[in-house]
Amino acid sequence: MYDVRLPNLIELSGEMYDLYMVNQDTGDFIVKNKTSYIMIFCRKEDRKSFMFAEHLNNITDSIKELGDIKMTYVDEQLDPELQAAFDTRMQPHVFFIDGEDGMAYSWDYFLDPTNFTSWIKDKTYKESPLKFKAPKRLRHAELMMFHRYMRTKFNYIIYVGQHIDRFIFDYMPFLLEIPPLNKVYLDKNED
Repeated sequence: MYDVRLPNLIELSGEMYDLYMVNQDTGDFIVKNKTSYIMIFCRKEDRKSFMFAEHLNNITDSIKELGDIKMTYVDEQLDPELQAAFDTRMQPHVFFIDGEDGMAYSWDYFLDPTNFTSWIKDKTYKESPLKFKAPKRLRHAELMMFHRYMRTKFNYIIYVGQHIDRFIFDYMPFLLEIPPLNKVYLDKNED
């Protein structure tokens, strides 16, 4: 549905993010002609996500007048490592990555979506309460460490964590041999 009805948005995978935006090894922002990016984190079946993506698709011409800006979307279910790097908790979640400073600025949902173009044009995104250096994508083992951290520190995803553990033990035991994960599971068994 996205590819057909939203031709101006590019589906961004984790590998494309590593290649065009942030170097996976060093975490450095990759500067290519000072290209900026609009990233919408969504779930393809979510109606609100589609409506916001459709709005971005409709304002493509006014966005292109502002300079070299690529409009992308990330399906959180296909790229959980990228979703975890940006720590998005609701859909849709929109970030503007400035090509000049490599910072990610979060769109404030209290703003009117019709002002999105002026938010970029007037550079009011720099006043965003949530801004940080564009992060590198988490590797799979780091994602598992992130889930363990969330389980031990916040206890609100213990139920989900038990299912993740069971899945790893039953279907992917080879992951337990990877150095970061074997440390996680050795620590867990000592508890």
